[in-house]
Amino acid sequence: MEEKTCEQIKEDIFNTLKMRYKLDILSDKKINKGYLNYKWKIYTDKGNFFVKQYNKKRYPDEMLDGLERFLNQHAYLYENGIPCPKLFIYEKKYVQYSIGGERFVLMELKNGNMIEAGSATIDQMDSLGSIIGKMHKLLNTKRQVDLPLHWEIPSKKK
Repeated sequence: MEEKTCEQIKEDIFNTLKMRYKLDILSDKKINKGYLNYKWKIYTDKGNFFVKQYNKKRYPDEMLDGLERFLNQHAYLYENGIPCPKLFIYEKKYVQYSIGGERFVLMELKNGNMIEAGSATIDQMDSLGSIIGKMHKLLNTKRQVDLPLHWEIPSKKK
């Protein structure tokens, strides 16, 4: 089976989003960070979103249960006031399948800026520490024991 190009995957996922969520995609921007997974910012008539496709080699099917558990924790944090993007669910799952079988996640697009290492202010560090403390408290109250980590995934070869 021939591997799909990035453009073919994008078209498949975007067509699925148009059909499933009735989005009119006005423009998009590919994010060139990470390894093997494709990512886009999309600008639509219903707001701005972030789409992440999960590469089948990097995330084989047997890893999807762990990924879904992680995304459930992400949603739990969002629902409890942690400033992270809202995830969109489809058929009771966060990992969605496109018409052509691509796995992806849709979430709201959060604005922000990258800062240089070592340049954070005292106020920024204080805010970060406060949020991380709240996040840990929430996660410790909803601990899922005896579940394997899902993120032991292949890394880029150096």
